[in-house]
Amino acid sequence: MIPNIVRGSDPAGLVRYLFGKGRRNEHTDQHLVCASGDMFPSFDMDGRPAASYAEIGRRFDRRYRVRERKDDPFPPDMRGKNNPEREHGRKRVWHCSLAIKAGQGILTDQEWEAVIRDYLTRMNIIDGDDEGWEALDGKARSRLVTAVAASTMPRQYVGRIVEACAKASHSEDEFIRRARREGFSIDPRLRKGTAKDSFTDPGQVVGYRITWHSTDGWMERFNAFELGDDMRLKRLRDDWADDARSRSLAVQEWRAAMENRPPFLDDGRERNPENLSTHDMERLVSEAFAIAANLNNAADDDEYRAAMREGLHTFDMLRERYGLTQDGLWITATDMNESPIPAHVGKI
Repeated sequence: MIPNIVRGSDPAGLVRYLFGKGRRNEHTDQHLVCASGDMFPSFDMDGRPAASYAEIGRRFDRRYRVRERKDDPFPPDMRGKNNPEREHGRKRVWHCSLAIKAGQGILTDQEWEAVIRDYLTRMNIIDGDDEGWEALDGKARSRLVTAVAASTMPRQYVGRIVEACAKASHSEDEFIRRARREGFSIDPRLRKGTAKDSFTDPGQVVGYRITWHSTDGWMERFNAFELGDDMRLKRLRDDWADDARSRSLAVQEWRAAMENRPPFLDDGRERNPENLSTHDMERLVSEAFAIAANLNNAADDDEYRAAMREGLHTFDMLRERYGLTQDGLWITATDMNESPIPAHVGKI
């Protein structure tokens, strides 16, 4: 699924555009698939507008008008320096276009409705705290979009992580190890005429390709230039060390990646806690919150113990992945057998 997200301030104009011809006459057979209950009177049984665009726009704006009457007419991220002119309702319309890739067939209205509901649920816009999305500021919404992106927009998701790996790395070999640590396959694109068995210098590598696997078996491959101009290997090398040791290690790590072997260096710079990147910390915090949620939702001691065991297993995996071996930093799964489980499960 490929989304495109834009924001605006004119709901009536958005509806007019969606039910119009589009910019290049690309809109055909437009009709409503699903909506909140109070929007249905504005559409006929075929899903086409039964009211004027202005009236539909007013229905879209009902919550905004309530907030305006309460003297709070600004989206959470359109206050202060982000809206110095204090324009009421600036960028209050959030418009996400979902598309399927060419060759994936034609979805029925029922299938599209399932896709839409699943996406909005995972974005915390529906089927949860009704104010969840409203309460988020721009940065929080961006983080949520990024989380959902892992299964809905892989190129953006992969590009963000590869960029984080590149910026945190001091050398080419470190970049390769960081990318592989994230679960990606990274393969070198060798200069024309260079065979795998004659590859002896990183200068013979002119690019790379990232392979991403979704949790449900979907696979995507991306060349470096598809992730962004700044992700080209030639550009990345400008910021990395270029000494004899780094070049030698780069060859070894590229070979290990090509042959699907473990990294050549198992104690690289990236495995020192002081070299954790912002992305690494986000991953650790995210896992910690997920574990806390599982513990919080445990119904009894048995579920609590199972959630604790699963959580400790996850932490052990992360400890090994990120080289977090300092005494006292983690409690291991074996320690758990000696730890008492509380008789009462409280709420976090």
